[in-house]
Amino acid sequence: MQPIYIRGKPPNGLLQELIEAAIDVNIHVIVQSGNPAPDDYYDSFIKIGEMKIIPLSLAEKLAPSARVRNRLAPSI
Repeated sequence: MQPIYIRGKPPNGLLQELIEAAIDVNIHVIVQSGNPAPDDYYDSFIKIGEMKIIPLSLAEKLAPSARVRNRLAPSI
């Protein structure tokens, strides 16, 4: 069976990029709003929810994706 690639990347690579983009947007919005940068990527989702950018209930569901991203990211 051939591996599946989308735009030259495996699905887990695309998922990693999607999560990283969301985290980047979170941090940008938080900092540009005059707030300090969150302590970690997980907190970036929680803070966005607390700021009412997205519903807190959604932020709490998305926040664990930061941990998934850490597992997908290649070790340096």
